[in-house]
Amino acid sequence: MPGAVPLTPGERAAQREADARAAVFRGVHTEGVSVAFVAGIDEAEAVRRLGRDPHDGTAGPPDASAVPHDPAAAHRRVGVTGVAGGCVLLQPGSYLLGTDAALAALSAGATAYGLYFNPGGGTFGTLSRDGRTEPTEEIGLPPYGDEPEGHWRYRFWSRSRPQERYGAGALGYAAAAAGLRVTGPRPVSGPPHRWVEIPAGSPLLA
Repeated sequence: MPGAVPLTPGERAAQREADARAAVFRGVHTEGVSVAFVAGIDEAEAVRRLGRDPHDGTAGPPDASAVPHDPAAAHRRVGVTGVAGGCVLLQPGSYLLGTDAALAALSAGATAYGLYFNPGGGTFGTLSRDGRTEPTEEIGLPPYGDEPEGHWRYRFWSRSRPQERYGAGALGYAAAAAGLRVTGPRPVSGPPHRWVEIPAGSPLLA
């Protein structure tokens, strides 16, 4: 475009890095899914923070798209997978991992970034550090100049991306925001390493 300022070599390198992070999640199903990337705690500690004993994890659905038919059961069921430096939590059919209550519990002494891919429209992300959540941001809006610095690297507003890249950029961005380097899609595509069920009456469900 006339008057456009070319990117610097450093900015182009940052975009290539963002592309590499997004490519990990190419083709992953995201509609209706919530995901939390947590750096600083392991899988067992994440299970404890969900209110369960780490030995209570059970085998679950064979993939991320298989969810309980009961919405209440889907809301309580969480997949947990340990990764280098932290863990990834997954809910195929609920928004819970994008809520302040869940992220505050997961991020105590750690950093967490939760994403919710609303099937009604919009992708919403929230960063939480040491139990304190920051305002939720909507990912994928046209750039107006006031979006977080990292958005331009992932070019969320681009309409020229292949279909299988939709959602992948948001996942790469969320993992980076939490401070994790995820090297494979399984923590989000499933099956997770273990499934746990949040106890009924837990404050995480409020």
